Amino acid sequence: MGHPRLLALALLLAAASNADPIHPIAQGAFQHHDSGWIFPQQLAGFSRVGVPQDLDGSRDAVAYYARTEQGVRSTAVVDVHPMDSAVGALTLAKAEAELERERSVAAAKKARTRLEVRKQPALEAAKTSYRTSTVTTNVYFVASGEWIVTIHISSARLTGQVLDDFVRAQRWESLGNSLSD
Repeated sequence: MGHPRLLALALLLAAASNADPIHPIAQGAFQHHDSGWIFPQQLAGFSRVGVPQDLDGSRDAVAYYARTEQGVRSTAVVDVHPMDSAVGALTLAKAEAELERERSVAAAKKARTRLEVRKQPALEAAKTSYRTSTVTTNVYFVASGEWIVTIHISSARLTGQVLDDFVRAQRWESLGNSLSD
C-alpha cells in the first residue's frame, strides 16, 4: 500500500484537474476540456464577454459574445452540449422553444433554413430566424458526433449575412478534439 498522505494528495490533485473543465489557451481563447471546443476572444467582429462557463457542473459549456456598432449592441450565446446532456437543448425544436420562452419571439416571423458552416469535412447548421419590426434573432443548431452546438444571436442592426459569418467563423475544427484523448 502507498503512503496515506501521498494517496490523499494524488486524489486531491485528480479532483482539482477535473474541477475546471474550461482552460485558457493562446490569444485569450479558452478550450472546453471534454469537447475540445475553442471559445476565441474575438470572432467575426464579436468579442467574448467574460470567461466561458460550465453549466451546473455538467459537461456543457457556454460563452457570451457582443458586438456594438453605431451604439447598437448585438449579442450571441454559444452553447456546447454532449448528446447525453441533462442541461442543454438536444433538438432543434427544444432550442427554438427555449429561445421563444426566454426572448418572447414566438409572435415574430419565423423561417427555417440550412447553413453550411464548414466545407471539409462538411458540416451544416439548422437555422431558424425570427424577425420582428426591430430585431432579428437566429438560432443555429449543429449536431456533430458526440456534441451539439447551439448559437443564439440577436441584433437590431446586423444583417443575416453578418450573423451567419459569426457562426461560420467558429472553431468547428476543434469540436470533438477532446483534451482527455
